[in-house]
Amino acid sequence: MDMQGRNRPPKVSVIVPVYQAGRYLARCLESVAAQTLADIEVVCVNDGSTDGSLSILEAFRERDARFVVISQENGGYGKAMNTGLRAAAGEYIAIAEPDDYLDSAMLETLYAAASRHGLDFVKSDYIAFSEESGEETYIPVSRDEADYGKVFCPAADPSALRFRMNTWTGIYRRNFLLDNHIHYHESPGAAYQDNGFFFQTFVFGRRAMLLKGAFYHYRIDNPASSINSGAKMYATEEEYAFIERILKRDAGLWQRFAPMFWKKRFDSYEGTFRRIAPELRGEYASFMSQRMRGAYMAGYVQRDVFSRAQWWSLVCVMDDPEGYRKRYEEPKRSSARVFWMKRLPFLALGRLKRIGRHVSDDQHYSSRL
Repeated sequence: MDMQGRNRPPKVSVIVPVYQAGRYLARCLESVAAQTLADIEVVCVNDGSTDGSLSILEAFRERDARFVVISQENGGYGKAMNTGLRAAAGEYIAIAEPDDYLDSAMLETLYAAASRHGLDFVKSDYIAFSEESGEETYIPVSRDEADYGKVFCPAADPSALRFRMNTWTGIYRRNFLLDNHIHYHESPGAAYQDNGFFFQTFVFGRRAMLLKGAFYHYRIDNPASSINSGAKMYATEEEYAFIERILKRDAGLWQRFAPMFWKKRFDSYEGTFRRIAPELRGEYASFMSQRMRGAYMAGYVQRDVFSRAQWWSLVCVMDDPEGYRKRYEEPKRSSARVFWMKRLPFLALGRLKRIGRHVSDDQHYSSRL
């Protein structure tokens, strides 16, 4: 019998990692408590909050026996999530960020699909919202309607990593996580630690599904969010080093997933480049160029996993990082499309002289473009 007096585990354990989230926390917890799937537990991990978050958590625990509150010294998002994973007893695991909220039918809908099809995980679309402006945007996890409603094996299909990266729109079978030692990277002060969890679930998952419909509401107007922190422009690099170490434990695994790994890594570079302050972009573009040139020459970067526009973006930053930065910051009339179209004749002729100074075999490099 577990800590809540159950004779069997709950169907879903919801992990809520909490740090200085008092402004938004009550709405999140209310949405979890209101789930139409009543057979749940809510594992709240207070990661050293000092803003009154703990009082809010304790109030919910007093009124609802399904709530469990664990307090620890501040150790970062990854550590808080790992604490929650160790404490969770549910058949499936869900994640609720403390500044977001869930539709009442989310867990019931996902659990019904997961149990019916014996899934390792199931994910759905979501709503990005701004409370300040009142705007809401429907975000699909895949652009292809054919990807929804069918069981697929992500471990055998690296292209599944093209799906939008997040962890909180789905539920994950607890035994699947345990059997594959899936965990979060614990790096105090870092961010983007959900990236590693996402990768592991796709690399090791055998039975997965995408459901059409948005049940999770993702806040985009929280100034404390890691995506708004320019000070953490190299945090994604630390997270991807963690992912790379996991993949390289098995040579076959690394060989199978390396091209999509580097595609997703470049996605993260581009996202960071757009987000950071303009005065930091020159340094970061040079960093992007160096890292992607090295990966390309090692044979990990493959053209067929990139869209046409992103491939030219990649070539341009490898060729001329300063030119890449300047083009990005030009007035709106010089659109990205114009940028790429201007570069295409040069690329078609193989005139990549700048890259040639950084590689050992310019002819080999140019022949692959």
